[in-house]
Amino acid sequence: MNYDPLDYHQLVQEAFRDIVRRSLEIVAEQGLPGGHHFYITFRTQAPGVVLSPELVARYPDEMTVVLEHQFRDLHVDGDAFSVGLSFAGVWQEITIPYSALSSFVDPGAEFGLRFTTSEEEFPNGEPEHRAAQEGTVEQSAVEESAALGGDAPLAEVVSLDAFRKR
Repeated sequence: MNYDPLDYHQLVQEAFRDIVRRSLEIVAEQGLPGGHHFYITFRTQAPGVVLSPELVARYPDEMTVVLEHQFRDLHVDGDAFSVGLSFAGVWQEITIPYSALSSFVDPGAEFGLRFTTSEEEFPNGEPEHRAAQEGTVEQSAVEESAALGGDAPLAEVVSLDAFRKR
């Protein structure tokens, strides 16, 4: 696949990760305002993820953490964040790079983001698979919102097929 400096999909993914980073910075400085709380899902085997061996064994592929009432020591930097969470009554610090994120949901704001990796985006190395992937984003976001107790879609996906070259 050729390098494209204007890979808009990648640029959007980076902007979405920046939204997560900036949201976490606000929470680290000011705490969670109002009814906001975060469900953060990430790939546990991604480079840079720091978890205890017990958590990796329990969640070998993906894990969702909740930042709401019981978390501490939230530290945010440009590439990752770390936070102290209680697992079965034992406090542990975990580190999550933004590149490991699968989804970020704030049910209090009816807001959510779903992230893709290059492997998910082009499973056979072909860009044509992107359209099929994008077609599932809205439904996946709605299903995730419903599973988390929300009833509104997290985002509206707009088809760009009319603008594509044939």
